[in-house]
Amino acid sequence: MTALVASEPERGFRIDVSRYPFVEIVIRHVEDELDAYFAELAAVLARPGPHVLLIDCTDSTLFRNEMRRRQLAFNAANRERIRSTVSGVAFVVPSAVLRGALTAAFWVQPFEADHVIVRSRDEGLSACHHWLSSVEPRRSDFPPPRTPR
Repeated sequence: MTALVASEPERGFRIDVSRYPFVEIVIRHVEDELDAYFAELAAVLARPGPHVLLIDCTDSTLFRNEMRRRQLAFNAANRERIRSTVSGVAFVVPSAVLRGALTAAFWVQPFEADHVIVRSRDEGLSACHHWLSSVEPRRSDFPPPRTPR
């Protein structure tokens, strides 16, 4: 007989600081967990910098207006903290439509840190490697980008 094990439902986002100053944020569907998402994001920004973020939106859907509005408000409220502690952010957004929407959002309200909006995780990791080289040049536990075959 197999025992049933209760498990927590999978969250719509994950923030991993285990390889700090590299922070990996994976967003799937955060709309129902906005308060928790912004609380954890604020905790990342409260850590001493500099740090580098990879924000992976590979499996996310188009954000509703509420999410976009709250993200822009969060960025505005934390502008100085972002500017002083974040060395770079790589947004991984495979969808051309979503990349365009994010680019447009940053035209309306410029992002306060060096950033790239890329199609693949490997491109994002390459950018993070660049930023991390100035933060912690001897990091060995950071995943290297795959080399093309």
